[in-house]
Amino acid sequence: MVLYIDPGTGGVIVNFLIAIITSIVYFFRKLFFDKINFDLLKKSEISIFSEGNQYKNTFFPIVNELIDRRIHFNYYTLDYKDDILEIESEFINSKFLGLGFLGKLKFSSISSNLLVSTTPNIGNKGFPLKRPKKVKELVHVWHSISDISYYKKGSLDNYDTILTVGDFQNKSIIEIENLKKLKAKKLVPVGLPYFDDFGPEIINNERDCKTVLIGSSWGDKGLLKKYGTQIIDALTGFDIIIRPHPQSYISEKKIIEFIKEKYKKNKKIKWDDNKSPITSMKESDILISDTSSIRFDFSFLTKKPVITIKIGNDNFVEYEADYLSSKWDDSVEHKIGKVIYKDDIPDIEKIIVSLSNKFDKSEIDNLKKETIFYENKSSKKIVDYLNNEK
Repeated sequence: MVLYIDPGTGGVIVNFLIAIITSIVYFFRKLFFDKINFDLLKKSEISIFSEGNQYKNTFFPIVNELIDRRIHFNYYTLDYKDDILEIESEFINSKFLGLGFLGKLKFSSISSNLLVSTTPNIGNKGFPLKRPKKVKELVHVWHSISDISYYKKGSLDNYDTILTVGDFQNKSIIEIENLKKLKAKKLVPVGLPYFDDFGPEIINNERDCKTVLIGSSWGDKGLLKKYGTQIIDALTGFDIIIRPHPQSYISEKKIIEFIKEKYKKNKKIKWDDNKSPITSMKESDILISDTSSIRFDFSFLTKKPVITIKIGNDNFVEYEADYLSSKWDDSVEHKIGKVIYKDDIPDIEKIIVSLSNKFDKSEIDNLKKETIFYENKSSKKIVDYLNNEK
């Protein structure tokens, strides 16, 4: 027997089924979101969001300044080990949002007049963190000394306000806004919050150059991936501290494991996977790096020289540098030390000795003054702005 359904009737049945399914999905979705919203903190005038404890150095000074001024605020994190969750004060309401998908979903339900974050790409297509609809002003605070060049394209497009480290960032942000015809963001000069705590902490030891710190980016622009073993093999006369980018332990795990295994019997090599680089900086006399922003942290905090190794990867199609006429890092990296290339690696020990003997610290002092707004007063400036805008 052949069952025949009139086309008109079939269409009615299909539409009916679609309506039922849509209603069911809507019901459970609303139930799910209501549950999530119920689990969040009450709306606040000021909120801070952190992906995790790796950014505690950026947020600690801001959090402490808010508490010292008796200003109430919410703190959200995706890391249940976030040290800021342990702070006890009547002025901070802190919340662990949850791991994975659930935590990111809860993020989109945050309600606040001002939300401060250092995470790029919020609200971008394909990025798991959607811009919260109940946030009036999304505020970006920088967690490093760099311009926007090495951020992925569109990283800050959905922010309303940028708390800038120095004038050099303003130039690149405005250039991209003009080129892409974006709405102008509010650019607020504040400096760098973690320098408030670290500035007085670094001890500038005067001694012969004995210890080399290797600080790397990750991916195709990272020197550990490109030239790691070549550099280590060339440094026979120095103690070495290797500090990979935190993402390398996730995305380049095999490379890190290979290097560790290869040199596991070398007692002159030490690995640093601490959240903060401060201890390694104190113990080191010179830094070897790539385009990593650790170059300027090390230079400005220790007044010691940096060797930048050019990787030779000039493909910036995915990065904001693709839009820019020039990159700030390229224009100043020679002022904090020496720029070398792959062919120079076999002679790197001679380069270190020569650079250490004739290095002029005054150039670092001058560059630091030109680069960073409000040194040691950044958190005060940030809270001034938040308190006025709330």
